[in-house]
Amino acid sequence: MVICPEGYDQPQPENLEFWKAIWQNATHASWISGDMRFYYVFPCRQFYKYWPTPAEVYRGGLSKTLKNPLLLISETHYPATPLRHGRRLREAFGSDNARLIVHHGYGHGSHLDPSDCTDAIGRKYILEGILPDADETHCSANAKPFSPSYQSALDEAELTWNLRMTRH
Repeated sequence: MVICPEGYDQPQPENLEFWKAIWQNATHASWISGDMRFYYVFPCRQFYKYWPTPAEVYRGGLSKTLKNPLLLISETHYPATPLRHGRRLREAFGSDNARLIVHHGYGHGSHLDPSDCTDAIGRKYILEGILPDADETHCSANAKPFSPSYQSALDEAELTWNLRMTRH
């Protein structure tokens, strides 16, 4: 998920009325998640000077060669962001710019449906900058929903997520 997009280097609004209008639009459009989305974007735009300078800012067509290729992860069983969209995005960027992990799992986000395979590929990319050779790599979740091991996998994922959040 891209939370802090390319607007990091744009001029800052002169006053809080700008942010108030954005918040009002967001909460009007979605009274359920308007607040949440606003609070994801606000720190990026308002406190950008505390973040490191991005390695690359993407500002153009999908045929451009990227300095840093993308690793996309798409779930097989999540209707809000279907796998076909992940495949179309990877195809649009091309083999030189993106690889796709097809995460055979359920729910919103692969981190909530753990896969040792997905995690290993993600870790290798983040720590070493190494992408899989294939355009598309298939990884299965460690457990199926409603199986006895699924709850323990969820508990482990939640614990890992909470530990990550306390470090930042």
